[in-house]
Amino acid sequence: MVESPRWRTRTAVALAVVRNPYAETELALKLLAVLPGAELAEVARDGALHPLVRAVAARLVAGRAG
Repeated sequence: MVESPRWRTRTAVALAVVRNPYAETELALKLLAVLPGAELAEVARDGALHPLVRAVAARLVAGRAG
């Protein structure tokens, strides 16, 4: 389902998958690109998530800020 462009571009679905600590890291990383800045910042601060997912989210937030 998540590989389908129809669902992959829906922010709520992408955020739910990314915030799921049991989601595959590779999938969560792919979905970060569709998240708005506020949601990315939340993901970057979420200690329950994989450290790589948090780090990439933080880098995306920083890149979008300037």
